[in-house]
Amino acid sequence: MMRSIKRGGLVAVRKAFRSDTYGEADLKYIYNVFRFISRKTIWRTFESSNNYKIPRTVPKYNGQLQYWFGDREEKARRRDLKFVKASYPNVRFITMRNMGHGEMARLRPKEFVRRIGRIVEDH
Repeated sequence: MMRSIKRGGLVAVRKAFRSDTYGEADLKYIYNVFRFISRKTIWRTFESSNNYKIPRTVPKYNGQLQYWFGDREEKARRRDLKFVKASYPNVRFITMRNMGHGEMARLRPKEFVRRIGRIVEDH
């Protein structure tokens, strides 16, 4: 998908990224970033993350665990949520309103840092 966006130019960027989240200036910035990403860099990024093997047995963890996800991605994360709940019964699910996958860090970095800071201060 990323390679198609790179080849498709600004038109492809507009189709791939939600217009209710990104303004025209944001879309142009994204397009310019894609122009400088090599095909090999895209491949390395996804090859490394898509080939991680999850262990069959999950180690026990007694600390506090939070699982953050956007309400716009809840359906896509259903299996992940079920797995995490079964593996870590004490997990605290935090739903980010009006957000999709990874949007807290990308679109609201100050809020993201504030929330992480609170977690660190509490421990």
